[in-house]
Amino acid sequence: MNLWIRSQNKTILAKVNKIEIKKDHDKYAIVSERFIDDDYREDVYVCLGKYKERKRALEVLDEIQDFLWNDYRNEVYEMPEDEKK
Repeated sequence: MNLWIRSQNKTILAKVNKIEIKKDHDKYAIVSERFIDDDYREDVYVCLGKYKERKRALEVLDEIQDFLWNDYRNEVYEMPEDEKK
């Protein structure tokens, strides 16, 4: 997979291999593992976006999946804002 995602706050552009949702205090974060190289992995995650509700985080994960299946043309997926602020 050659997917790049721009973080919600626009400060990170990450090449991702694995994306998951992690509970972060009162929000749900969509994170990607941070890799140093192919042989070494740190237990560090890059936060790509945070959402107040788990349902919204799952919707965004669904959007990323659809992007991969339907729209992916070596482009960058940009994380959407949280709908409820």
